Amino acid sequence: MSSYKSYVLIALSALLVSEAWAGKTVNGLSFELSPPPTKQCIYQPFQVRHEPNAFFKGLKEVKGKSPPQYRKGHDIVANYPDSTTVRVEFWQGLPEMNSCSPLPTFDPAKLKFHVEWQNSSQAVPAKGNSVDSQELSPQTWCEDKCAGHWVYALRIDSEDVPLQSNLVLTIETEGGTRLAKYVGKLSTTKVQQQQHPFDIAASQ
Repeated sequence: MSSYKSYVLIALSALLVSEAWAGKTVNGLSFELSPPPTKQCIYQPFQVRHEPNAFFKGLKEVKGKSPPQYRKGHDIVANYPDSTTVRVEFWQGLPEMNSCSPLPTFDPAKLKFHVEWQNSSQAVPAKGNSVDSQELSPQTWCEDKCAGHWVYALRIDSEDVPLQSNLVLTIETEGGTRLAKYVGKLSTTKVQQQQHPFDIAASQ
């Protein structure tokens, strides 16, 4: 009987260790407005998301670790990949739908992006940033009302950056006026895509 109990304890311990190693799948960075909006809004003029990266395939957050620890199989993963790409979208026009987050007048072609890696003790400016911007044509139905849809791709150097760090993105006008601030944290929840404001207006 004693040997049977020992076997059960060993098996249970192995199962618990296996579950701890398994953890939850990490889906990359999830960005939220900072500070959070004081009221519920249908949409925000800016949408920020982490572009898919094969690095995160099979990456899991270990349960019960503080600060969080990450693994692929039995191997501990300490840092982000060498490069991280973030996509920012901005919609102009439809001012009647913009009451949640009123913005000053500015030129979308001249936006400035400030990026920092932040952990519990400090914030460090991200290195090696590059930005590609593109203006997309508005949908046909709103050509007379919509001024444009802009997409920005930010390629950020993340070599040797610990996975416990958050990515802080501040969006400013050419003159330095802050428009929005977003904080990206590694998430085990699938990111829900925000409905496009033009699609909302088209359905009304």
